[in-house]
Amino acid sequence: GKLGLKYDILGPDQIQKSFPQFSLRSDEVAIYQEDASAVRATASIGAVWREIRKLAASQNSNSQVQCITGDAIQSIEGICEDLQSLIVQLQSGVRVRCGAVVLAMGAYTMPFLPKIGLDIPLIGTEEFCAYFQPKNSSVDHSIESMPVFIPHFEHNIEVELAGSSHFSGLDWGFYGLPQVEIGGVKIAAHHTGLTFSDPELRPSVAKPRETAKRKEEILASLRHLISHLFPHLDTKPTHALHCLYTSSIDHNFIIDVHPNDSRLTIATGFSGHGFKFGPALGDLVASVALEGKSTADKASTSLFSLARFQNNTVAGGKST
Repeated sequence: GKLGLKYDILGPDQIQKSFPQFSLRSDEVAIYQEDASAVRATASIGAVWREIRKLAASQNSNSQVQCITGDAIQSIEGICEDLQSLIVQLQSGVRVRCGAVVLAMGAYTMPFLPKIGLDIPLIGTEEFCAYFQPKNSSVDHSIESMPVFIPHFEHNIEVELAGSSHFSGLDWGFYGLPQVEIGGVKIAAHHTGLTFSDPELRPSVAKPRETAKRKEEILASLRHLISHLFPHLDTKPTHALHCLYTSSIDHNFIIDVHPNDSRLTIATGFSGHGFKFGPALGDLVASVALEGKSTADKASTSLFSLARFQNNTVAGGKST
């Protein structure tokens, strides 16, 4: 391809020979990229924390950030006596004085933004994924034998944002992983969860009936996909999980300094596909935080800047 990536186009017979976990119809093909794989999430996060501890970094866990205060960022709740530093106030009462802060709060970014004078168009969705066991051991569905997969079939689930300009309103089809850390093949219908703006009031908490209905719609769509594509999987899931997406309107990441204080870096809007880019994103976020320069300043990173949101209001009545 034009990006220099090597791939093979496999027909039904080739798929059956190389990857018997799948079954294609006569008019279907698969695009296979040998370099693709899966990240072991639990092991990866554990490795990151081990490296952080080697740097003698202090850790304050299980305590929410109440506010961040500085000379150009006045949090609603915060009072700061040292305006030369940013002060992070934790719910536990601990105050951390910082030369630079990275705000990477996932879905909790949304209710926190007004406290730092920002209005960024983010949407939260409570997504649902399920794990399906092989019917027997005749075909290996582990990561050693089965590739990750993105079936380009419509899930036909009517999502709340359908018809809007938000990318989450599109039919993104499905994605899945072979057996990696959790028993069963993971399959999900991408961007089909109910929306929310505060994770404490996520749909499973605030709208349990609607959530149960959406779960059944998703499961029905997954069963249909399995019947079509995965002949060796049971259509009844062994277990299911909820996860939270925090999506930008264009599904591009948001990584930038606060317009009024370059010591505060915002990292959010990873739109359900950020984890796999972890190492590259870590390098970019660290660079922005240490240099204090907006991603809008470089053509290679302007895609992630706050400047693309024309109505992004900031403290003091300014806008970017």
